[in-house]
Amino acid sequence: MILNKDEVIGRRNTPHRARTAEYLARDLLRSRGYTVLRSIDADFLVNLVAWTPAGAPLMIRVASTRRELSGAAQVATLWHDEIRELRALPLPAGGSVQLWISADRKGWHIYQVLPGGIVEVDP
Repeated sequence: MILNKDEVIGRRNTPHRARTAEYLARDLLRSRGYTVLRSIDADFLVNLVAWTPAGAPLMIRVASTRRELSGAAQVATLWHDEIRELRALPLPAGGSVQLWISADRKGWHIYQVLPGGIVEVDP
C-alpha cells in the first residue's frame, strides 16, 4: 500500500473521488441487506466496507468511467496499479476485496480481486 502522499496523489488521473458512484454503491449494498461504512479518507484505497450478520466482510474500491468496458482483461490493464495494491491488502478471515466500476449510466461492473488477477462477478 502506498504510504507517501505525493505518490498517492501522483497516481490519480483526477484529484477527486467518484463520490456519486460511492453513494450509489452504498445504497445498492444496503438494499441487499449489507451494513456499509464509507471511508472519508481520500488517500485510502478502499472506499466501502460492507458486511451482513451471516456473511464475511467485503472491502470495496469504487471507480467510475465513461469508457466502454469489454471485460476483465481491459479492466486489469486500466486499473493495474489499484488492483496490485488491492491484492496486497490484509483481509480478515473470510473477507474479500472487490473493484466496483460504474460505467457511465450503463450499470455496474463488479470484479473479485484475487491473488492472481480479477474475475467478474454478478452485480
